Amino acid sequence: MPKHVETGAFHGLSVLDPGDKVTLVRDDRPTITFTIRALRRYEKDVFPDSQVYATSGGAPPRT
Repeated sequence: MPKHVETGAFHGLSVLDPGDKVTLVRDDRPTITFTIRALRRYEKDVFPDSQVYATSGGAPPRT
């Protein structure tokens, strides 16, 4: 598993299921909640940027 998935912001994402909620606390303290819509794995050379980073209303998480 890549290092950035084992630790840091992505730690624990592999145990989530569609419908689960993830709440992030920003440095300035407001929180933002995301709902897991799907779990998928892609090879780096076929990663679907336009699908993964598409917006659906709210702001996407930033690292």
